[in-house]
Amino acid sequence: MHTLANELHLDFEHCLVLPLDLELQHDCFKSKFDLALGRFGQIDVLINNAGISQRSFIQDTVYNVDSRLMNINFLGTITLSKTVLQVRKCFVYIV
Repeated sequence: MHTLANELHLDFEHCLVLPLDLELQHDCFKSKFDLALGRFGQIDVLINNAGISQRSFIQDTVYNVDSRLMNINFLGTITLSKTVLQVRKCFVYIV
């Protein structure tokens, strides 16, 4: 991600790259959020753009795949959004 940020010539004074694993790292959302809040003082916008997909017919998709899709695409997004909304220093637009 840092390579991409460099290629895009992002201004690192106003940009912070914080990779998150929405499937496995729910317990680290708060610490990552605290890093951003400490650096910028406030959070204005949260863009939820992470997710995964699968390429099979629904009748051929096993439960483990369905469960993983829901954990990442739904619960991961909800948990991250709730983490941001719990802090009073935020006026957040959630996308």
